[in-house]
Amino acid sequence: SLTDVQDGSSVPWKTAMWGTHRDKCLLDTISRKYDSISAFLSNSGLFINQGPEFRPLPTKIDSEKSEDFEARLNKFKDNHEYLPEYVGKYVLDTDQVHADYFKLPDDVYKILGDDDVYLRTRGGRAGLELFKAPHIIISASRSFSVYSEVDFIIPPRQIGIAGDRKHAYLLKALTLYLKSEFVRYEQWLSSTAWGIGRDRPNLDDLKKLPVPLSVLSDKELVEWAKLHDELVAAGERERESHQHRNAPLFNSRQRSSLPSLDTLLKQMNDKVYELLGISNKKQRWLIADMLSVRMKLNDGNIAKKATDPATEEEILEFASIFQEELDLFLDHTGKRKVHEVKVLYTDSSAVMIVDHLKRSMATEPNVVKVQNARTRLELSKLQEKLTETRSQWFYFTRCLQIHEDRKAYIFKPRQRLYWLKSQALVEADEFIAEKLVTE
Repeated sequence: SLTDVQDGSSVPWKTAMWGTHRDKCLLDTISRKYDSISAFLSNSGLFINQGPEFRPLPTKIDSEKSEDFEARLNKFKDNHEYLPEYVGKYVLDTDQVHADYFKLPDDVYKILGDDDVYLRTRGGRAGLELFKAPHIIISASRSFSVYSEVDFIIPPRQIGIAGDRKHAYLLKALTLYLKSEFVRYEQWLSSTAWGIGRDRPNLDDLKKLPVPLSVLSDKELVEWAKLHDELVAAGERERESHQHRNAPLFNSRQRSSLPSLDTLLKQMNDKVYELLGISNKKQRWLIADMLSVRMKLNDGNIAKKATDPATEEEILEFASIFQEELDLFLDHTGKRKVHEVKVLYTDSSAVMIVDHLKRSMATEPNVVKVQNARTRLELSKLQEKLTETRSQWFYFTRCLQIHEDRKAYIFKPRQRLYWLKSQALVEADEFIAEKLVTE
């Protein structure tokens, strides 16, 4: 509706492309519940900004004529301020930082030389406040967020959050939050540029991110900081084990007694979900499917994880969720079972048969692979008719619904994208809405 888009928000457009109405409802609920990161940092005494715009002094090799070089050099000096106090200081080489880092290794820094410390005047000096540790470096592409206690210059366009030593625990907790599944999900849907054109979110997108950390007690903050340190240690162990596969640094008994990186990452995401109040498994399905499948269909990519055939188990999960949603609509207790769902599938397509029973009875979804050659052929022909080619690059696959008395037949491709748990929720919503309108 017009009211959804008149404020310039990108969320309605992003959910139309990649998400669902349930995604929008989830983001709206969280954003109303908590302050933005901009307000949270201001109240906490922390500072956020992009890195300072240091640029190297032009060299003669850049110009063909000496007079051109002199003019360019003078113009450069007019627009830049020389800051010799930063000569010999570290600057982060973001190309060397990986998404799974919880600690920056020693080989990710460069040293600023005499000709590298010209600060662009128009960019201002605000980014220099990020130099002193402790601070967090956040990739402009959101590919990593790392807490550090080493002083270094954050490069231009990359984002930093800095504070005093007393903020160390809070910064560690914030790092965990920024690395969580929810933040990646939220930034993807709320960013005006990520996934569109330049494929890069900006500082304004991050400033709007809702943050729930203000509700943490001092004791809980210590627990979050401890988890951060455990993740740092687990990450270091994993890196060392990759580097020394044939020469482990500690015996297997000691290694098995320590939590794995995957276990700790799950703890981290569970803590974030709990803090945000996302305890509903259906809301987590939205996030998991967006990150693991939907986001991969971006910039012309055709991810196999999205387009490969859904397994029989995945189809059964879809049918179970679909049936449960229909039953819950008629009885929120879930005790009355008044729908029966059966799915017949082939290698490339499937038909879901939904039967609205006249009386309640215990039913379980049934998934059957079609063996009859004639039926398989008819389903294949139907699937071809439902796939429409508009141009060289645009292909539309339609899902067909046929309603007959108390039964409905839903024809759809077998590609995994159509059988996600979150898709089952959405299709159940649409099925219910259509029944309400027609009846």
